[in-house]
Amino acid sequence: MALLPLTVPLGEREPAFSFMSRLANRNGLSAVTFGADFELPFSDVIQGDELACRRLAELGGVAPAALLEWTPVHLGEREHSFRRELFHAKSIKPVGIRGCPACLREDLVKDSSLWMPHLRADWLLRPLRICERHEVPLVALWAEPALTQRFDFTARLTEIRASLEQGHLDCEPREASAFEAYVLDRLHGRPSGGWFDAIDLQVVCTFAELLGRAAVRLETEGRGRVHPEDLWAVVQTGFELSAKGPDQVRAALTRLQTRLGTPRQGPKGVFGDLYGRFAHELPSSSYDIFREILRNHILTTWPVGPGDNVMGEPVLERRHHSVRTAAEEYGVDDRRLRKLLRAKGILAHASGDDEWEVFDAKAAKPILESLDRMVSAIELQQMMNISRGHFESLRADGRFPPAITATDAKPLWQATDARRFVNELLRGALTVDAKMHGWRTLQEACHQLRVRPSEIINLIEKGELRRIGRYSQATGYASILVDRKELESKLHFGDAPGLTLEVFAKSVGLKPRQATRLVATGHIRVTKAPNPKRKTVQSYIADSDLQDFHSTFAPLRGLSLETGWSWQKLLSPAFGLQQLRFSDGETEHENLFLWAILERHFLCRWPKRE
Repeated sequence: MALLPLTVPLGEREPAFSFMSRLANRNGLSAVTFGADFELPFSDVIQGDELACRRLAELGGVAPAALLEWTPVHLGEREHSFRRELFHAKSIKPVGIRGCPACLREDLVKDSSLWMPHLRADWLLRPLRICERHEVPLVALWAEPALTQRFDFTARLTEIRASLEQGHLDCEPREASAFEAYVLDRLHGRPSGGWFDAIDLQVVCTFAELLGRAAVRLETEGRGRVHPEDLWAVVQTGFELSAKGPDQVRAALTRLQTRLGTPRQGPKGVFGDLYGRFAHELPSSSYDIFREILRNHILTTWPVGPGDNVMGEPVLERRHHSVRTAAEEYGVDDRRLRKLLRAKGILAHASGDDEWEVFDAKAAKPILESLDRMVSAIELQQMMNISRGHFESLRADGRFPPAITATDAKPLWQATDARRFVNELLRGALTVDAKMHGWRTLQEACHQLRVRPSEIINLIEKGELRRIGRYSQATGYASILVDRKELESKLHFGDAPGLTLEVFAKSVGLKPRQATRLVATGHIRVTKAPNPKRKTVQSYIADSDLQDFHSTFAPLRGLSLETGWSWQKLLSPAFGLQQLRFSDGETEHENLFLWAILERHFLCRWPKRE
């Protein structure tokens, strides 16, 4: 393309879309119209398309390499490359544009033309909230959901020019935080020499923010909300608690957990989004370094056992007990147990935190088993956290036979029977922090559906109920959750021939839309039948359809339970499962595999099926 007669100079750290907006304004056009006239779509320049940016460089008379140097490049889906770093769209393409009023006024002092002020690309980054040059916070300039309108920088700046020049946008000055200085150094290729240099900058930013939010909860009495203007301080807190290395992170986690809650609240209840996002929302392997630190910390310092779930991986064997969990399991008074463990050298101190002080469960097992005592029916109910009505109903159906019976004395049970019964029902359960989306306790399910508790427990033990939850806000029997819709379908309420697609999808770890597509493409067999309420014909997953699905497919959730490995570990490059994911020809299903492929390249069922 030929050089335009009217051009503008490329600004310091200016991205291509800002340059195009200014060039268009210099020629009396909006960025979109300018792009249409030269067959150079503004949206392509916003996405950092190399060919589009090179053509723009020819029009504007600037070096293509200089134009691309500070331009975010869209790599696909929501990922962008910027300054040799990878960023999510939320971190590099904000709906609200921020900037430094002092920088923009300096541009106008040099030349008061409308097209002279330019955007600095580092203003786009969500973690940066400061102008290092002027030591003032970046301020909100405008917010616009439409991409081409939002990034037409000169057109939008014209609308607020009066406020800018009159100082109405100015804020109180402050120095850049150590974290902000670190991010700027990374963008300019200046390594710090610390352990964060080997980790993706986006990952460092995310972890520092989430750790900072967990720390701030101490000051906000458990509330995690942070005002956008205070975000820089939150991230700085997380940075200070983690910049020196993994040992510092582990020490910070230990301090936080003892002040934020108790183990019975679960990791999500104690650490909040720090745990929730790393466990469920950040599947990329680049986050594994922090995920493993958090996971190993919990397994090492928490009294987790069967029925618990850590980072998507069910805990199948207890490694550590606390005084509280051991006392509950063996039916012993906390104070008596602590004295005994101290005398046996298991605990170092005669006094301490019964919730958080942990000890080796295997080493203490002989001592604890020697304490197993006989308890009455009332004591057993209290230990199990079960109502008398449910306990007696289960006894009437053959559950809980007493260890000792005599005609002239009340029956007695072993104290460990309570924990063993609950642990078996919670094996592989999902941790549930908020009892929504159809979750019901056994007490609620029996009351609402008018069934006996043994009917539900039989379904759990047979594996027919696959969606089992452990409510983190309760203990024992009261913590067992079932999905009402799945339970209804298994009890054949309303003569429905099977599971609805939504319930089926949830029970095997698929998304409802994903299951619908697999049915539409003929990969999942269904049974057509009238809906008992609406009478319209719809698809159900009958028992035979479910058996056919499990003989053909291995969902990631089921594979995790079969192997005892977390889904993050299963999807790690070491196993190569990423390349084995099932594809229906158009869509690749990241959480679904064919058994035929797995048995050829990964693992076999027993007996093996061809």
